[in-house]
Amino acid sequence: MYLKYLIVFLVSLASSTADYPVAPPELLVEWQRVQIPDVGTIDIPPTMEIQGSTLSKISKELGKQFIQQSEFPESGQVTIQQKGLNALDPEAVKLYVRIMVQTNKGHPGDFETLNSRYDVTQEELREISILFRTQIENQFIRILQWDDPSVEFISGMQSIQLSYRRQIKDNPPVRVATYIFQNYDRMHHLTMSYRESERNRWLSDFPSILESFRITNIIGPSVSTTNPMELVLGEHWILTLIVSAILTWSIGLTPPLLIRFVFVKRPLSKGASICIVVLFLVANIIIFTALGSESKTHGALFLVALASYYVLRSGWRKHHIDVKPQHISKSESSTDNQKARE
Repeated sequence: MYLKYLIVFLVSLASSTADYPVAPPELLVEWQRVQIPDVGTIDIPPTMEIQGSTLSKISKELGKQFIQQSEFPESGQVTIQQKGLNALDPEAVKLYVRIMVQTNKGHPGDFETLNSRYDVTQEELREISILFRTQIENQFIRILQWDDPSVEFISGMQSIQLSYRRQIKDNPPVRVATYIFQNYDRMHHLTMSYRESERNRWLSDFPSILESFRITNIIGPSVSTTNPMELVLGEHWILTLIVSAILTWSIGLTPPLLIRFVFVKRPLSKGASICIVVLFLVANIIIFTALGSESKTHGALFLVALASYYVLRSGWRKHHIDVKPQHISKSESSTDNQKARE
């Protein structure tokens, strides 16, 4: 009974402290909040604008020739560029900055949920890095530098970051950073790039733009219950809890029970009990890990270890008291016999 309430409390606590995407920041003076269809929002400074539909079509056609799809958004997404480019302002045409959002859709469960915390090994990061590089690099685009990928947290959302320097033909080099967000049945790519020769013009605004990005269209499995136990353990959570408790405690307590009451048949010393408990604790952790346990702390096994210690020591006080009178009785008997002989 106490175990059930403890688990409910821990699940509720974890739910209340989860790092969900936080509310958008306060909009900076003269900045604009852009709505991204089926994705969320992002803030842009007054030096940038949303790419118009006409220019967007031209950019996509050019992109098919020079840059593969990974750097160009799908239909319904957004591209942000230097202000004045839509009007083909001659001064704006000389500059280059792009912030693009692309969504690649898959099937339900293909990707992690947006709010999850998942582990990514270095080998997996390397494979992702190679995949994206092969999509970007071609006969027109030369990669000047490819940085090691990393895991980044953007406003509570976990992402994989890829950054590199590229050059299209003889154009000035461009610095690019792409952030990949998983969202259950889709992946969102936020790509931010600027011409390196214009670094002082654009880079100072990039951190604020990145921190303002929010994915509000959070996709996930349909959930019809708010019961935290059912969310964690499934529909038959009571049966799962009972079976789990029986399995954990039976496997953990059987060896010390056999040692105490079948083989040794007496309480063990404190040192021997501790050694046995530690030995079985390590063995239990190995066994349950092999069975698929994903616990990081193995708290239940430490409770079993504590119970095992008391099992091995059970009856020690009574045994100690019983032995002492017998020793006294023998001593007194020897004294009486000696007095009788005298």
